[in-house]
Amino acid sequence: MILYLHGFRSSPQSTKAKMIRDALAARGRPSDYLCPQLPASPRAAAHLIEATARLESADDLVLIGSSLGGYYATWLAERIGCRAVLLNPAIKPYDDLRAYLGTQPVFFSDRTIEVKAEYMDELRPLDTPAITRPERYFLLAATGDELIDWRLMAARYEGCRQRIIDGSNHQITDFAVYLDEVLGFCGILPASPPSAPLPASAQRVQAALEALGIAARVVELPVAAHTSQQAADALGIAVGGIAKSLVFRGLQSGRAVLVIAAGDRRVDEARVAAEIGEPIGRATPEFVREASGFAIGGVAPLGHPAPLATIVDRSLRRFDTVWAAGGTPTCVFPIDPATLAAACGGREIDVA
Repeated sequence: MILYLHGFRSSPQSTKAKMIRDALAARGRPSDYLCPQLPASPRAAAHLIEATARLESADDLVLIGSSLGGYYATWLAERIGCRAVLLNPAIKPYDDLRAYLGTQPVFFSDRTIEVKAEYMDELRPLDTPAITRPERYFLLAATGDELIDWRLMAARYEGCRQRIIDGSNHQITDFAVYLDEVLGFCGILPASPPSAPLPASAQRVQAALEALGIAARVVELPVAAHTSQQAADALGIAVGGIAKSLVFRGLQSGRAVLVIAAGDRRVDEARVAAEIGEPIGRATPEFVREASGFAIGGVAPLGHPAPLATIVDRSLRRFDTVWAAGGTPTCVFPIDPATLAAACGGREIDVA
């Protein structure tokens, strides 16, 4: 049984919660997942999660806590002796959350909560002075967390299994990359036998990433994503977080021009033409494959037979992490926008 504890101002409809729920459903184990809506009061939340947890044997229960939920999970794991996965867990929420007193919106819903000063005092008794059995814990901490210093998390869970993510953010928007590892710690077997190797075109993208020293892994989605919206839906992210690669043809030179744009932006061909010095037009599928080495729907921003003139949408920098096609409609990889622009040698402009 997995008991997921969401973070401050979050809900059971959070992206990570739904990913875990759907993964268990895909494995034929939908009843092995619980994610209650936690009250704003830490005392009430503690009573709720302990009562829920004690319905299961500690040996059969794993807590997964995100942010404030990780703080709760640590307290509860020590109290009842179960395992716990901590996703960017809060370390001193009684200090950090004072900035949020008053009425606050609840993410992924139309609800609000009232955060009271006495809640900070309710958090202190839940502080865990020491981890008694480090082998029961698995920490995922992102160096790019904008709210909690990853070094504090690593020190707090010293001796525990740790996955320190290079970059990412507090939400861990690339959580899909680590989902199988988290579920493996929870004792949840894969939905099917070990997957076959990535398609050859996806392997070429992975090789290109490794050659550039980029620590990103191409992963396969459970469904084909022929559009940015389909990819965003599969990953549980905003469509703007998809970096789509579009190949155009220079109408004077005949050269290929690659435009990497946010999924929620429509490319203004006149702007791109002004940047490269010649008008552009849509390319045929044959031209796209010959120039990029990939079929339309799976064009990656790198791994091409030869370098392409590249334009990168500046609006991608709205996101800490974006997802780009990995060579096929089912393959994608996460990357931060600055690294993407540098890897492609692209000029950044507003493409819309």
